[in-house]
Amino acid sequence: MTVGDYPTEGAYRMMNCLLHDEWARPIGKLRMRHESGREIKRLMVFFTLLISVSACGFQSSQTKRAQDNALALNEMIDVGGHRLHINCSGRSINGSPTVVMDAGGYDSSETWIQVQPEIAKFARVCVYDRAGLGKSESRDDPSYPGQDIIKDLHTLLVRIKLNW
Repeated sequence: MTVGDYPTEGAYRMMNCLLHDEWARPIGKLRMRHESGREIKRLMVFFTLLISVSACGFQSSQTKRAQDNALALNEMIDVGGHRLHINCSGRSINGSPTVVMDAGGYDSSETWIQVQPEIAKFARVCVYDRAGLGKSESRDDPSYPGQDIIKDLHTLLVRIKLNW
């Protein structure tokens, strides 16, 4: 029997050659001889790695592009007696809103360190530290009721001239 006796036999022999590094005798018209599944697993791992590396390169280029387009702000802003830390990145795309994030409890803006760059790809995003947390200064008055937190945030956003 020679290569080409059956229409698809040549392709199967070539595939076997690639998988087994040998010419395998076909068993029937449409079946290939498999000594083990290791060769197929190797090919699957190879293509998975290839796709992963390609995806990493794409992600890296997208992150670089987002950083190039970013309007960065990382400052301490006086809000009346104490200064608050704010970090903004990204830009409004097609009128997208600005996202302002506040960490819950006694956490700082560092809580959002992995989230902020992802949101910055499609919107302007700002994270800030409330008084006495993270990089922000403490207030003179240790009590910090909700109304004062809101007032400080409003003053902060006005002072950085945030476009609503």
